Amino acid sequence: MVVRAVADRKLTQLDVYVGYLEELAKLEAETFVADYRSVGAARYYLQASIECCADVGAHILATDSSRRAEDYRSVFRILGEEALVPADVAVAMEPAASLRNRLVHGYDQIDDGRVFEMLKTAPATLRAFAKAIAVYLERTE
Repeated sequence: MVVRAVADRKLTQLDVYVGYLEELAKLEAETFVADYRSVGAARYYLQASIECCADVGAHILATDSSRRAEDYRSVFRILGEEALVPADVAVAMEPAASLRNRLVHGYDQIDDGRVFEMLKTAPATLRAFAKAIAVYLERTE
């Protein structure tokens, strides 16, 4: 059984981080790319958001599944394969795991214009994942 307090804490953090990403997405692309603070904040909040999703997903797998994920991408894949979250949501989250890895390990090779593009789509994907987790938690209580 999922420890609801753990999941709720992660979903609350995610909601805050996604709100920050939505604010950053309101900037003009040129303004965003020219401002190291905005770029740094976007990179951090994208990474932290994806980690929140992966953490809550891994927690669900650890408590409600016999399968274990080897990495962030497989967390989302297994959640979808086991219908713990809708398959389309899981599939949408898999590239986020790769983005997180690039942000963490290849940060010196990140195109900030691409980070800005991600700000236009990532919040909706992250919110869809959070909603899917909330539905799962309600279903399992």
